[in-house]
Amino acid sequence: FPFLFSGLLYEAAGNWDSAIIEFRKALKFYRKAMPDAFRDVIQLTADSLWRIAEFRNRTEIIEELVSSGFSKPTEDLRTLLAKGEIFMVVEGGQSPIKIPRDHVLQFGNGITNVSFPAYQSVTRTNSSTKILCDGSECDRTAKASDIGLLAENALEKRRIRDFAKLGARLAVKAGAQAVVKKQFGEVAGLAMMLANVATERADTRSWTLLPENLQIARIPVKPDVPIKISSANPNTIQGNMWTVKVPRGKKKFIRLRTMY
Repeated sequence: FPFLFSGLLYEAAGNWDSAIIEFRKALKFYRKAMPDAFRDVIQLTADSLWRIAEFRNRTEIIEELVSSGFSKPTEDLRTLLAKGEIFMVVEGGQSPIKIPRDHVLQFGNGITNVSFPAYQSVTRTNSSTKILCDGSECDRTAKASDIGLLAENALEKRRIRDFAKLGARLAVKAGAQAVVKKQFGEVAGLAMMLANVATERADTRSWTLLPENLQIARIPVKPDVPIKISSANPNTIQGNMWTVKVPRGKKKFIRLRTMY
């Protein structure tokens, strides 16, 4: 998503060559990462790249796109520059919530509590949002980033490191418990064991303020004419309707935050 968004910013500023670089990076990433999940945004990115490459006479890029199975978009860049255009960015849903999973284990002559972080399953939000122009459907967003999946994958990659830390932590606690028991007796050892159980907690810091996914749409509009842009999803933060007027050849970014 950062590459795609940078490309859109450069395109909006008329910095064509930088936009080409960012769109190529975005297309390469999406096609390598999860081509099925990002099918719609791959097409959006390829169309964006094709238009500018054609405008800049970068025939080698057009040839690359054709060899990859892409075709010329319906509207070229000159046609879009004769209109206004809205870039709609949707932050959809809520990222997964990290919670502790506790397990009481026998360790040596006592017990200890083992706590691992895990993501609580959440209802997956829609990966596409219907956009209305003056009350009629004019486009649908394409999923451009899956933050929820990124969070879950990041946690999985940490597990080996967490297991190594767990072994060291259990050894230290068992050693301390044995010393206390030897020096101060059974009652003190039991108290130490209970304290170990009570204080073992997983790291549950997570990305709770982030959305579950990011979506994007490019919406050409008549230039210099007010238009009402809205979302068919009513579960939004800070409203879901805007009246905008985009000058000829200009772009306007609109941000929409949905709960699910």
